[in-house]
Amino acid sequence: MYGIVALQRVQPGKAEEFIEMFKRLQKVVREQEPGNIYYDLYRSRSDENTFHVMERYESKEALKVHGQSEEFVQLVTPMRAMLAEPTKAEIVWAC
Repeated sequence: MYGIVALQRVQPGKAEEFIEMFKRLQKVVREQEPGNIYYDLYRSRSDENTFHVMERYESKEALKVHGQSEEFVQLVTPMRAMLAEPTKAEIVWAC
């Protein structure tokens, strides 16, 4: 199984809007990406503007499909504008 762990820091005052947008994005991923096992957002306990996205996919092929839908792109674009810095992400696999 493959996954992505991403660190995202949002601009001050944008956290709640970011969370709401992520919930919409999460629904799209779960409905349109059958190889997705989970796609979840976690908020840092020490910094309210820092989030971690944890994703898991059944296969390398399912990971490649991730984010290909038009609806996904339409939601991610405004979310990226809320970031205070570029996303730091790493593709990982289960041991």
